Amino acid sequence: MDNSYEYYNEIAKGYDELHKEEQLSKFRVINNTISIKSSTKILDVGCGTCLSYNFFTCDWKGIEPAKKMIQKNPNSKKLFEEKRVFVLPAESIKKLFNENEFDVIICVSTAHHFTNLEIVIKQMKKICKNNGDIVFSLLKTTNNCEKIKSQIKNNLKVKNTVDEGKDIILFCKNAL
Repeated sequence: MDNSYEYYNEIAKGYDELHKEEQLSKFRVINNTISIKSSTKILDVGCGTCLSYNFFTCDWKGIEPAKKMIQKNPNSKKLFEEKRVFVLPAESIKKLFNENEFDVIICVSTAHHFTNLEIVIKQMKKICKNNGDIVFSLLKTTNNCEKIKSQIKNNLKVKNTVDEGKDIILFCKNAL
């Protein structure tokens, strides 16, 4: 991941005021498009202030390189104690999780920060169950949005694409 985590540590205090509704809207689209049950094991890559933890009622885990973002969540102490959230860049997810551990992996508006998207996707494919869901929300205004979309399509089977305002959401299946 690039050094944008420093920027997010700085803006953590006001992040939810700026972006909460927009993020919740994307979570609603995800929830309405794929089946997330209480038994679903989900990983949020770039979980920010852990809004998805508060949104999805399932077996949730998250990673985020900007520790102050995580600490904005009122449940952050509990999340750290229960080993549900980790301060870690996306490029290191394979270090923490087992193969075939997750039913769903979401990456909401963070892929443009990865230093090596192909490595992240390869690691996601390993820790996501076969035929599991990997969902990317991409900011359309990001300079490299088309390149990111192309990399995702070259490495995963895109089943559905949803235009959601400022974002495009790619719903992929992990087919080994």
